[in-house]
Amino acid sequence: ILTPTGFKNFIADNICPFNQLLYIIIPIGFAGAIGLSILNIRLSYQSGTNRHNSFSEMMRPWVSYIIFNVLTLSFPVFCLEDFLSNPRVWTIAYGFTFSNIVCRLMINQMSYTR
Repeated sequence: ILTPTGFKNFIADNICPFNQLLYIIIPIGFAGAIGLSILNIRLSYQSGTNRHNSFSEMMRPWVSYIIFNVLTLSFPVFCLEDFLSNPRVWTIAYGFTFSNIVCRLMINQMSYTR
């Protein structure tokens, strides 16, 4: 059980298969991260330690993130070709763009630039 393979086999034999467990873990982690982000925004808004004083100005960078997720996640669903036959390209493009947007969010919150 002390090796990664042993842990994976222990989980698969005693709890549930590992791929089904990921379908449970990923949404819980996403909800926790969003909840913690909202809590941090609220606490910085109340204490006045943020760079942008209005709540709408703090939330403005999230608009690009939400639009990006809606477009990126809806494209494979509505694409007429078999786009997800090789999901590596989609995953790499999503990760690259997501990291770019997150860096812009951090820079926006730490400086006075828009």
